[in-house]
Amino acid sequence: MNNRSPMIAGGFAALTMLLASPPEAEANFKRQHASSCIEDSLVPLALFQDQFLINTSDTYFDFFFCGMPEDTALRKDHVSRLDLTGVDQRPADSVLVRACVGFSSGFGAQCHPMVMNGPAATMGPFTISVPHASWNSSHRLDFAYLLVQVPPYETSFSGISGVYIADING
Repeated sequence: MNNRSPMIAGGFAALTMLLASPPEAEANFKRQHASSCIEDSLVPLALFQDQFLINTSDTYFDFFFCGMPEDTALRKDHVSRLDLTGVDQRPADSVLVRACVGFSSGFGAQCHPMVMNGPAATMGPFTISVPHASWNSSHRLDFAYLLVQVPPYETSFSGISGVYIADING
């Protein structure tokens, strides 16, 4: 054994660790502003106020569709976190949301049950974690979106500010 043996062994060990270690997982995420959502109503009820897409009706719920962007960096079947953010200012109703996939054939969709920002009396800023198990590899050709129901105006406006999607719980 000579003086170089420990250096060679140490260098070999370091090289082995670099080559044998898996690469660190990278989280991908996207934030999407509510301005990319569209209203589904015969009579326009939506308005932008500050950063929120709000319902201006004092009688009717307003419905918004928020299409989810998809690319190779963040595919819908890899999404592990899906949150809707906004503000609920109506003490009698909640903001409701569900994740869906629209079939690429143009006919039909599959949606999850609605989830809400809390009991009807819950008011103020919210973040809703939205179940989205149908965004799986069997729907890789289909289009993912959220359907949001915003309650009518009572004491102040309710609305949404955006959507956060991430993989690896980013």
